[in-house]
Amino acid sequence: MNNKSVYFPLALLLALTMIGCGGDGMVRVTGTVTFDDNTPVTRGSLYFSSGTYAASGAIQPNGTYTLDAKPGEYIVIVEKNWDDPIDEDGKPIGPDTFEVDSKYTSRDTTDLKYTVEAGKRNVYDIVVERKK
Repeated sequence: MNNKSVYFPLALLLALTMIGCGGDGMVRVTGTVTFDDNTPVTRGSLYFSSGTYAASGAIQPNGTYTLDAKPGEYIVIVEKNWDDPIDEDGKPIGPDTFEVDSKYTSRDTTDLKYTVEAGKRNVYDIVVERKK
């Protein structure tokens, strides 16, 4: 038996056990963010917050997101990008095109809650309402 026939199965086993956890206890979380009319949220940031830990990911133009989080219970917050231009009072310069309802921008008002689990596929398609 040569060394390749011994090492390849071991390397494959190691790689498969680390998929989705990054080797440091983190778990990959993916999904989409859409409005309740099924159109994608095209920009912003998503935060999975446990109160003591937070993970974030950018919402892509097609509504998809990817982030790495520790296993646990999370409240999810959706915010506009911090690099959107604002004036010295914190108000948007130009039209405010972030359409997500403000109830999703705070831990106190969001109703989005998800559990991230180790060893499982964590795909969460998140539906939000438009700004009223």
